[in-house]
Amino acid sequence: MTQQSGTQIARMLLAPTGQNNGKPTTSKPQLKQSEASERIIQQLTILAEAFGETMTTARLKIYAAELADLTAEQLAVAFKRARHECRFFPKIAELRELAGAVSPENAAGVEAEAAFQSVIRTLEREGVDFGISHLPKRTQYAVRHCGGLRLFNQRVDQRSYAFLQRDFVEGYKSFTAYKAMVPELSEKGILALPQPVRLYIEGKKPVQKQAQPAAETTFKSKAIPQPLTDTQIQDRREMLRQQAEQIEARRTH
Repeated sequence: MTQQSGTQIARMLLAPTGQNNGKPTTSKPQLKQSEASERIIQQLTILAEAFGETMTTARLKIYAAELADLTAEQLAVAFKRARHECRFFPKIAELRELAGAVSPENAAGVEAEAAFQSVIRTLEREGVDFGISHLPKRTQYAVRHCGGLRLFNQRVDQRSYAFLQRDFVEGYKSFTAYKAMVPELSEKGILALPQPVRLYIEGKKPVQKQAQPAAETTFKSKAIPQPLTDTQIQDRREMLRQQAEQIEARRTH
């Protein structure tokens, strides 16, 4: 198989089937996609020649479709590394790894570990009393999956830290499944989180109770004392005079 035959195969695989007045119909996006696929098939054909591998048209089409999301730079790196590093013709997964493409599983793990480190940094900066309500919902769920935020402050050695990180990553990855199962878990009555938390995870605002108006306080004004009459004034003076005599008598005895 030669590079020229690979080009011919590419054109055959990508040839449009629709007709318009006897002429093939293509659009600009299809043309770009066809050119990219043709380049991939050409490189696959060269790689197959280097390994003495026989490539059928169906196999070339499958490889081209599975590698179509990679950039031209990634593909160039993958094919070059395959020629230099592989002992046998590479599978699709091997080519993607050689191109540096990240699998969904690896991407989820990297994201979960980054979220774990963000919790650690928040604790170092704000302290455990700062809470987790400001964190993303997925991170909150992962923290609860570990046993709560205070557990992060209780790690004493590297071994317990590794277990805490493992539990956090598991919780972070399972959040999507948990969120999808919230209605079913609620219906079965086995959902552990309180309703406000469940509503928050579902993206709904918890129903807030309307604040009761404060009871009005009634203040009673004090009565203004009436002025004393002449008789009352005279009686009070007499009482004060007697008290003064009693005090003087105690002082002289």
